[in-house]
Formats: sequence, structure tokens, C-alpha cells
Amino acid sequence: MDWLSQLLTADVLSVLIPIVAIFGFFALRGAKAYFRHAERMEKIRNGMDPDAHFEDDSN
Repeated sequence: MDWLSQLLTADVLSVLIPIVAIFGFFALRGAKAYFRHAERMEKIRNGMDPDAHFEDDSN
């Protein structure tokens, strides 16, 4: 557990937290792009127009 107490010092955490935050940000952006693309491909496979936008005509 000595390595854990050395890892959780303020100096090390002040470097690790921004690195993890930046990595997490890009991982989320990549996952979002992947799932957006997968949804688009599935719409095309099902014969739907992926670029069609539905408007609400309930005025």
C-alpha cells in the first residue's frame, strides 16, 4: 500500500487528474461519433433516409 500513498499525493494528482480528464473527453467524443455512425448505417440498412428531418406540424 506504500505505492498507493505515493500515488495519491497532491503533486501526482495535480498531474493525473487533467490527463484523465482529457483522455475521458476524447474517449466520450469517439464513442459518440461511433454510435452516431452505427445508427446512421442501421437506418440505411433498413431503407430509411438518414438525413430526413421530421418536423412537428401540430400548430
